[in-house]
Amino acid sequence: MSGDIQPLQAPNIRIKPDYIGVCGSDKSILSGKRKVYNGLVMGHEITGKILEGHGLDLAGDHLGEGDRIVVLPNYYCGECEDCRHGHYNTCKNKVSIGVNAQGAMQEFFDVDPKFTIRVDNRIDPEIAPLIEPIAVAVHAIRKFTSRDRRLIIIGGGGSVGISSYITARYLGFNDVRIVEKIERKVSELREHVDSVYGSLEEAIGYSTDPVCVLDTVGGSAETISEIEHLSEMVASGSEFVINGLESQEYAMHQAYLVRREMTLHGR
Repeated sequence: MSGDIQPLQAPNIRIKPDYIGVCGSDKSILSGKRKVYNGLVMGHEITGKILEGHGLDLAGDHLGEGDRIVVLPNYYCGECEDCRHGHYNTCKNKVSIGVNAQGAMQEFFDVDPKFTIRVDNRIDPEIAPLIEPIAVAVHAIRKFTSRDRRLIIIGGGGSVGISSYITARYLGFNDVRIVEKIERKVSELREHVDSVYGSLEEAIGYSTDPVCVLDTVGGSAETISEIEHLSEMVASGSEFVINGLESQEYAMHQAYLVRREMTLHGR
């Protein structure tokens, strides 16, 4: 926040950011892959303490000075068709802080308390920003209809990928495999995870059962092509969830969705 500090405007609360996560979206902005307006302040995975103001958070809990909160990075309007059906994450008027609105990498940050959640004091403030990517992982994993199938996570070396791995195991997937092609990340992953593979084909192995595939790198043309090529190796009815965000188009041949009865979800 530059210049003179402006008075707090109701119904906002003013917070001082403590820790901010750096996500793939931030790296896309810095590299120029994602275009934003000049003067944008980044930062959307955030935890901080309330300096001024009070109100009710998303869960209806009362907030006041000194409380630690995390911020929901996507503000929804509450009035569009999607919001009226409870699909706030697909709000037609969504505002994303750090992407198309000012983010939290500043000394102070003002936010409507209804877009915050109070953090239990037992949670280490250093890891509290991970609540946002974990929420993304939970939403994606819940798209799959069966937890008895093999789950393959593409791009498991990224923050959303490894969060998805942990979340899937917690939610009941027993056979979870990671596909990661960056050798540095492979080495790091293998210190903690046994099932790390260099390709989707290796991860599928000799299984002829339906599988679940979670893509956390953006549904690249290479990934979609690989899924198409290997679709004949697995039983019909396999499910795919595209979770990563990239500014590109991709396509899958109709036959793989219709004749193979595969399901493709957007997160």
